[in-house]
Amino acid sequence: MNRILTIPAPLPVIETVRDAFKFVWVNKFRMLRALFIPAVIIFCLEAVPYISSMISETSDNTQDVFNRYDFALLLVSIPFYVLFAITCHRIALIGDDDVAAYGHLAWSPRETRFLGWSVVIPMVYLLLIIIVPITLGLLYMAIPDFKEFVSDVDESFWQGFLYLLILPCTYIVARFSLIFPAIALDRKVDTTWAWNLSHHNGWRLTVVVGIMPWVFAFIEELLLRDGATLAEELFVILIGLLLLTVEIVALSFSYKHLAKAEP
Repeated sequence: MNRILTIPAPLPVIETVRDAFKFVWVNKFRMLRALFIPAVIIFCLEAVPYISSMISETSDNTQDVFNRYDFALLLVSIPFYVLFAITCHRIALIGDDDVAAYGHLAWSPRETRFLGWSVVIPMVYLLLIIIVPITLGLLYMAIPDFKEFVSDVDESFWQGFLYLLILPCTYIVARFSLIFPAIALDRKVDTTWAWNLSHHNGWRLTVVVGIMPWVFAFIEELLLRDGATLAEELFVILIGLLLLTVEIVALSFSYKHLAKAEP
């Protein structure tokens, strides 16, 4: 059912993020065990570029080989991210009884749907991002007055404009993101359902799904100083996985709160 019969209550953003951190900390041993296998595989795949950069100091040919396979490593890691995310969602939303001791490791139609939306929603984001620059480019070529206007405007204005463009695009994707915890619970939902459920809470979801991950990424960048050792780089990967867990749980709690509006 795509229709939401009551207006969802405002999402308490601060409490949701706080509760996500608290949940991960309180359940750290349970989550560590359940996420151990996909997390170790993701960690190893993420570590390859860092290890290759260390090797490349003595061998340029080795670096070229690793660079060629960066995209392949990304593709290999995606299914394990799916298993990682679904396990997080189910622990946060259902609890221990539903999740096997070492997490969900089998692939089913649920994982396929989750993977499919993991491709579709980022594609929607990229499409939204490029539509405006393409439109501006067509106007630039077709309208002489617009071409003159663009030439007179400072380049920093356009850079700021493109950064601001990211925010409404993130808003749309944030509202669609409710699809992920729903699929993790074996529900068959779509973008219309997600849009209705997130009614009046779009910007709050944008904070949880868009701004919070950006803050976490910024923290990781701060930790990864110039000239960092391999041990420091591997430590940052671990921190990234921990923060990713918090992000997923925060999305789960957002869904749980908003789903109360459903019949």
